[in-house]
Amino acid sequence: MTDFISNYDLSNAIFLNDTEKVEKALEFTDINFLSNAGTPLWWAITGGKYKLNDTVGKGHYEMVKFLLKKGADPKKKFMLTPPLFIAVVEKRWDMVALLIMAGAEVNDYSLTLKKIHKKDACLCTTILAQAIKNSEVGCVKALVTNGAFYNNKTIEFAEEIYDNAEEDRKENSDKYLKYDNARQVYEYLKSHHKTSFESLADEFMRKNLMTGKKLNYFEGMEEF
Repeated sequence: MTDFISNYDLSNAIFLNDTEKVEKALEFTDINFLSNAGTPLWWAITGGKYKLNDTVGKGHYEMVKFLLKKGADPKKKFMLTPPLFIAVVEKRWDMVALLIMAGAEVNDYSLTLKKIHKKDACLCTTILAQAIKNSEVGCVKALVTNGAFYNNKTIEFAEEIYDNAEEDRKENSDKYLKYDNARQVYEYLKSHHKTSFESLADEFMRKNLMTGKKLNYFEGMEEF
């Protein structure tokens, strides 16, 4: 019961962005404890117990920084997903940069297990692929600058998103902004691609059996 209360106090303090209460709660609980609702770092990034339909961008930069300084593990996964991936989902390039500086792995990936056509399937997405999918220019630049690699198929993936956004750009200002961001992402990836990325991607897939089942893994979400 004591552990439950201390964990509850910690989660509430994080949601309130109250570093003093967080520090006090950490006297009685592990900063990297994992519950069925996430980890303390996960809560700080998302601003709450994460749900896919929640509004993004509610997290607290200073709280993430504080937790990392106190020893939060930037690589600890929740639901087979690393914190850096969630920062990208939240469209927080500032948190992406912060997590990378703390030691997060830029070439990590998220796995989602589900049923497709009544068969078990695993949807794999690299952190960079998610940033491309969201057309998040700042996240893409932060990841590539710090060592995220990609192959030609990734560029094709970015180009497809750009082409689709171009078709809808005249509908409203939000879609034009999406188009412009997709354009910047595509052009950035194309101009910063290195031949060595191809062999790095191949080697990564060989070492990771879950990702190596499809050669076009670096496109983004894949069924297998």
